[in-house]
Amino acid sequence: MKNENIIKDTISIYFTEIAESSFRISIYFYFDVTDYNEFLELKDGVNRNIVTILNKEKVSLAWSRSRYGVIWYLRRFNNRRKKQKKLIKNRVFFVNVVIQEEVYSMSQSILIVDDEARMRKLIKDFLTKNDYKTLEAGDGEEAIEVFEENKNKISLILLDVMMPKLDGWSVLRKIRNESQVPVIMLTARGEEQDELFGFELGVDEYISKPFSPKILVARVEAILKRTYGDTKEIKDYDGIAIDQEGRTVKVDGKPIDLSLREYELLKYLLDNENIALSRDKILNNVWNYDYYGDSRTIDSHIKKIRHKLGKKGKYIETVRGIGYKFEIKKWG
Repeated sequence: MKNENIIKDTISIYFTEIAESSFRISIYFYFDVTDYNEFLELKDGVNRNIVTILNKEKVSLAWSRSRYGVIWYLRRFNNRRKKQKKLIKNRVFFVNVVIQEEVYSMSQSILIVDDEARMRKLIKDFLTKNDYKTLEAGDGEEAIEVFEENKNKISLILLDVMMPKLDGWSVLRKIRNESQVPVIMLTARGEEQDELFGFELGVDEYISKPFSPKILVARVEAILKRTYGDTKEIKDYDGIAIDQEGRTVKVDGKPIDLSLREYELLKYLLDNENIALSRDKILNNVWNYDYYGDSRTIDSHIKKIRHKLGKKGKYIETVRGIGYKFEIKKWG
C-alpha cells in the first residue's frame, strides 16, 4: 500500500482483538498534509487499497453502525517530534483503522423481551413470517437467563423498557458488559431524555409503542444488514445492483465509479430503503463521527451519487427538514 503522503516511519500495526466470528487490527500512521479536504481524499484512497487487498485474500468485511467494517477515528494533536515538525508544519492527522469480520446466519435467533404475552406473540408471528427464529422472555431476569444460555445464537434483542423484576435499562447494562449484540428498545415513553439515556447505554434503535409490526420487521432487517451484512452477495434495487463482496455498483448492468465514501453512503441508504434518515444519523453511521465539518458534505455526496446513478438517481429523495430517503417509485 504505497502513498507518498504517508510518513513511513510512523506506520505501526497492532492485532488488538479476536472473537468467535471476528478479528480486529489497528493501523496507525501520519499523513504529511495540512488541508482537511486533501486528507479526506487521501484517506479514502488508503481505505480502498485496504479493501482491495483484503478482497484478494478473500477476507470479507462487515458494514454497520456499531461493528464497522472499516472505521476511521480522526484526531488532531500537536506534533512533539522536532524532526517531524518540518514535515507536518501545522498539524498531524492520526488515523486508526479497525477491520472486523462478522458472519450472520438466518438460523440465529431474535430475543423478544416484553412482559405482555400478547405483544410477544404479535412480534413473534411477524418475525416468523419473515423467516426469523425467535426466543422469548417475560421479564428482565428471564431475559438475562435466556441471553446467557443462548448468547452465541442471538443476533438481535427486542427489549421492552418497563418490566417487572429488572427493567430494560438494567438488562441492557448487564448485556453490554459482555456483548455488543444489536438492541432495539420498545417503549411507550418517547421523551428525548429517555432516548438519549438509552443511546448512552448502547441502544441501537428506538421504536415507540404503539407501532406497526411491518415497520418493526423493516427496522430489524435494516439493523441486521448493517451489523452482519446480507446473506445475498448481490442485491438489486430496480436496476441498481450492489455487489457487497466486491464493493461495486452497476446501474442497468453498467458499472459506475464510486468513491469508497459514496459507496458506503449509497449502501446505507439502500439498507434502509423507505426509511427517512436524518443528516446526523447518516454522519454517525457513514462518517462515524470522524468528520469535523458540517452536514453539507452529505448533500455534496448525494449530488454526486444521484448524477452517477443517472435516471435512477431520482430514487434518492430529499426529505425536507430531515435528510434523505431511498424509495423506488414508478413515475408515469
